[in-house]
Amino acid sequence: MTGSREAIYAALFSLLGNCAPFAVTGRRLQAWEDTQEQPALFQMQSGEQAAEGAAGMPLRWKLSVRIWIYAKTDGSPSAVPSSALNPLIDAVDSVLGGSSLAIGRKQTLGGLVLNAWIDGEVRIFEGVLGQQAVAIIPVSILTT
Repeated sequence: MTGSREAIYAALFSLLGNCAPFAVTGRRLQAWEDTQEQPALFQMQSGEQAAEGAAGMPLRWKLSVRIWIYAKTDGSPSAVPSSALNPLIDAVDSVLGGSSLAIGRKQTLGGLVLNAWIDGEVRIFEGVLGQQAVAIIPVSILTT
């Protein structure tokens, strides 16, 4: 692994925390009802998987992260909770392989990893939480 785990997670957090105008960011997940200022982004480590490298190469790791995004609407009956959430998801997507990266280019977190990308289903919760909208974005990081 080129970078230490902490350096990798810190680089991802720095990248994501600056991709949109989040009022609150953190690497320790908070409950949405305890997060008065929104929109908010939280990064949570969720697992690691060892992957054997090519012959003669060191072990690679696939690090898993969950990005939690909170956004509130104004509470009016016509407000659509996902309308506040969608631009924030787009911002995360743009720095992890979306429109800001050229085709075939990878997000290396400043050369610390081979790639960091959105990997899997983005879970979106709206409506059932009243004014609150929540997105959970799965991110994978492949180390060198």
